[in-house]
Amino acid sequence: MSDSPNHSEDIFQLVRKLGNRGAKKAQEENRRLGIANTYSRNGTIFYELPNGEITTERPKYFSDMKELLKKRAEVAKIQSEEN
Repeated sequence: MSDSPNHSEDIFQLVRKLGNRGAKKAQEENRRLGIANTYSRNGTIFYELPNGEITTERPKYFSDMKELLKKRAEVAKIQSEEN
């Protein structure tokens, strides 16, 4: 394995591409399940609600961990059925 600058840049680009792909898949999955996506910009947290609205107000169900865990269990079930 080479430590040349070009090789390091290639690996960096590959990791970034794979990370972006994973993030996009998670965002799409959240939308499909009706879970808000969470983003941060310049220290401010934003939520993209299932209806597409962007807000800084934390969704109520985020405070209810039981509901969030239930949604994540649904995701896990769907993923296991797809595989």
